[in-house]
Amino acid sequence: MSTLAMLVLFAFFLLACAEAADLDVREDVLGERVRAGLHDEECLDTCSNATSPPNMCACDTSCHVRGDCCADLVFGVKESEPRLRCVFSSGKRLMTVASCPASWNESETRLVCEQGKTRNASYLQDIPVYSERSGVFYRNAYCALCNGDVEHLSRWSVLLDCVPDSVANALRNGTASSVGYSAGTKNLAVRVGRQRGSCRIAVKEILSDDFYDVYNMSKCTLPPVRKCPATYKDDVIRTKCESYTAVVYDPSKLQRYRNYHCALCNGRTAETLECKPGEETF
Repeated sequence: MSTLAMLVLFAFFLLACAEAADLDVREDVLGERVRAGLHDEECLDTCSNATSPPNMCACDTSCHVRGDCCADLVFGVKESEPRLRCVFSSGKRLMTVASCPASWNESETRLVCEQGKTRNASYLQDIPVYSERSGVFYRNAYCALCNGDVEHLSRWSVLLDCVPDSVANALRNGTASSVGYSAGTKNLAVRVGRQRGSCRIAVKEILSDDFYDVYNMSKCTLPPVRKCPATYKDDVIRTKCESYTAVVYDPSKLQRYRNYHCALCNGRTAETLECKPGEETF
């Protein structure tokens, strides 16, 4: 056998060993929850479960954005902090991507995306957008822009609720003297001659009763604790806390934790935890 062939075989051997070791560690980490007594029928934390989808983590293509991928998708990889924010729009609370990646250098777009501030206020800064390509909601079009996801945004049907009614007519027929936007009230400020009025903006699709089902979107829930306290001494538990997602819930504290180990290092015990991740919304 040639030297090159031996080197190739040796490389494959090392890769197989590494994958096997990683699998062993992953199974051990997930097994610790089971051994602690958290193993009822509601404890579903893998994508490979053929009978039921997981309820402690996620398997969809957007889980990397949210930072809640199951361990059998991502394990041992320190995921970036979720760049999500709950925003209120058209009577609904939506969990949206609300920041630009570190590689984005244009400051004005970042400011509007992350803080909703711009020199010239526009209703566009307060209307969430949805990417049909990635299935991700963004806080506004500026967030979609800096995340490189603007080519397949859904076209919303925008509704106006104006006081007085004549203001809406002036907007439709183009006879309004001036139109401005108040970022504080999130209303259009409209002037028709000497008459002043305001219009509340809403998105028809978001107003719909079946919005969460149509877009397969979860309601805003309390974010899980994802880290151990800085004073925590056990680096093994700290590493496990930061290695995977399988959310557990402490109903006595109304608090969610990224996984069993994050709960441990924050002073919780298995006796106080549930696999059901908790439905407290805000």
